[in-house]
Amino acid sequence: MNSIINLWKLGGILCVFVLFLLPKAHAEEGIDSGILEELLFFRTRSLSVELVDSAETRYRSLAIQTELSAEACAQLGLCKALIAISGFEPQPSVLFPSILYDERSDCGITDPMVHLALGNANYNLNRFEIAAEHYRQILNLEKDRAPLIATVEFNLIAVYNALKEVDKAIATAKRLLTRIESSEGKEWNNALMWNHVSINLAGLYNTNNSHDRALQVLSNLDPSILDAYWQNIFHLNKFLAFNAMFQKDSCEKIWFDYLRQIPMSEIPEDLLEAVMAQSLMVDDYVQFSRSREQSRDFIHTVFLKSSSHYAELFEAELLESDLRARWDDFVKMERAYSRMARARFEALVSKKGDSLEMGNLELKIAEIRVEKEQWRSITIAIALAINVLIVVAIFHFNRKRSQKRAQLVEVFKGVPLSQTPKAITLKTNDIRVLGDAIAFGKRTADAMLILKKLNQYTQDRIPISEGDQVQNLPQYRSLKSSERQILDYLILGFESKEIARLIGCSISHVYNMRSRIRQTFEIPEDQGLEDWFKARLSEMPSDEGANE
Repeated sequence: MNSIINLWKLGGILCVFVLFLLPKAHAEEGIDSGILEELLFFRTRSLSVELVDSAETRYRSLAIQTELSAEACAQLGLCKALIAISGFEPQPSVLFPSILYDERSDCGITDPMVHLALGNANYNLNRFEIAAEHYRQILNLEKDRAPLIATVEFNLIAVYNALKEVDKAIATAKRLLTRIESSEGKEWNNALMWNHVSINLAGLYNTNNSHDRALQVLSNLDPSILDAYWQNIFHLNKFLAFNAMFQKDSCEKIWFDYLRQIPMSEIPEDLLEAVMAQSLMVDDYVQFSRSREQSRDFIHTVFLKSSSHYAELFEAELLESDLRARWDDFVKMERAYSRMARARFEALVSKKGDSLEMGNLELKIAEIRVEKEQWRSITIAIALAINVLIVVAIFHFNRKRSQKRAQLVEVFKGVPLSQTPKAITLKTNDIRVLGDAIAFGKRTADAMLILKKLNQYTQDRIPISEGDQVQNLPQYRSLKSSERQILDYLILGFESKEIARLIGCSISHVYNMRSRIRQTFEIPEDQGLEDWFKARLSEMPSDEGANE
């Protein structure tokens, strides 16, 4: 479970007391060692370009010397601290990159404030090991100033968390809370600092899968005294603990009371999936639509980076109907995942009577969460496979139907009569029955062979292939291909509903084609379409007679 560790920042560094701008100083007299302390705690000075220039000049003059006195070493450290702080201002010092790598073994830093400034700068550059070493040096050097020690321990919490050393971070947070409660800290203690450290401790417990402890810590806090930012962090940590322990009602309450109002762009990236899952669990399409409208690109990028399937909900150019259908599918899947994981969790909890320790239970919860993610991926793969199978089945069905239709047309094409035709009494209706068997029944290959054979000897055979009699009618060439196809079936004696089945269209389409055929051939309304064509074809000479 990812946690939320949030500390005060100096241009990105988390710190109890915000680093402020530095004062003017007289370069020729050296830099006052009290400047950094005033900057860190009293906010009585501001940074100037002249002061940065003075620190650069002083640093250059000291950096080229091979041997430095104790006083010169102290001045060198102060210059490095000022340049490090300027590195996160709009106009950083040109020496900022170089001073971070100037580690002189013969000129050790003894000023805690210099260590603090350099530690903050290294943290901002993700050099966490070096930042931690600077902070630990302060704890070794300073034993009396409680505010400075608290600041360093607060920063160490963030450093240890970044280094994935959660146990060290928890121990540091608990030590800091004890320091705040102690008599030595009461002169600078305040409720806000207590709340901020406690919220960070709850986040660390969530990271360590100690969700019951996280809830216990949060239950002792009053979020009403917090600003909006820290209220968000408080409620997110509380939600993560409830969610990990499958407390559905508590998750829904905190969602509708608070979390759904937080813009998705303000939620830490590693928590977006948990928040998105809860939105799906309660089917909050309104919150989703608002987030998609406000931060679609940002959320889509985050989910793509983490290979999350939620990215599909934030794809561009989705029609509203398609988006809503996709959302409904995701809601069903998310609820199915939750039911499965909750059942597993409840089964584990029921084993507490079998000496299941809480530590083991929390480990099992973490395993359930991993299994849930695995099953989500498996389910999506299965759903995609099913969709592919459906598409293949539809394609295969349409292909077979087209083949059967082509076979049926082939059957009724004109086949030259044998030299000695046998008189077989076979009605057109019988052929139609066999045609239905070919198009929609079983053993279609056998039916086709029988139909072809019988069609050679029917007494009332009416050929329809190219060059046959129906195509000799003057108006035939003005018909469209679909009208010709329907006319051919009508001449064979098929009814309109049977033609609709054969060619895969609606019966109303067949009726429309009949009307167009009637208009093209100018057939009177009082005469049937089939009868009119049979009468005209019977009056025409056969192809065999013409050939003779």
